[in-house]
Amino acid sequence: MFAIGVVAQQNVFYNGLDVSDLCKNFIQWQHYNDKQIALYSNFEPLDENGQAISRMEFMQKLESGLFVCVANPLQMNQYRLFRLDHNANPGVSAILSEQGFNEIQNLKKEGLYFSAFDAFDLDGNRISNTTLQGKYVVIKCWYIHCPVCVKEFPEVNALATKYKALRDDVVFLSMAEESPEDLKVFLAKKKLDYLVIPKMKDFMNRTLGLNTFPTHFLLDTEGKIIKVVSSVDALEWVLSTYLRS
Repeated sequence: MFAIGVVAQQNVFYNGLDVSDLCKNFIQWQHYNDKQIALYSNFEPLDENGQAISRMEFMQKLESGLFVCVANPLQMNQYRLFRLDHNANPGVSAILSEQGFNEIQNLKKEGLYFSAFDAFDLDGNRISNTTLQGKYVVIKCWYIHCPVCVKEFPEVNALATKYKALRDDVVFLSMAEESPEDLKVFLAKKKLDYLVIPKMKDFMNRTLGLNTFPTHFLLDTEGKIIKVVSSVDALEWVLSTYLRS
């Protein structure tokens, strides 16, 4: 007869936070992730051994679905990876993998020139990379039947009003999928304080390679991409970080 011993797995703690317990319950982890983690921010990334790595390496590890991101409660804006154990809710891994993938796509765009375009907005004004030179440009990519895109209208309108009052070198521009006719009817009921360029579906999907809507870009005065984010909270952080006078 052989005695089989079962060794209980010890929970992993990080500066008082029980990481193992956090990841067992999806709702508990989601609340933590929403409140404590901002992957779009300029955080200090640490690997599972506590060693500094690049943001790209950090996101690639997240994309693997094997790690969870935890904020250091003792050092602001420092995130560390911990390997998920077998008790972790599978939904945690799935969401983190998706977030890692999306952030990788956004990171790849940073520092590149925004793709060339030449179009007319709903008021008939010609808008292109050339006409926007010398301005910071905030671009919202969206479509009418995207609930999140429309829900954030009041918040992005407030940001547009705030930053237009603060400085005269910023343009708020939106690219939408629909025809001018459909957009005019829709926007008569739902106000959007951005310049609106219609019929940009192919440009957004094929040229920009977007798979998440809404997507927000901030371009510098030379037309290079400073940041790409997918929520209005993230956009607010971006603008407060890069457009403060």
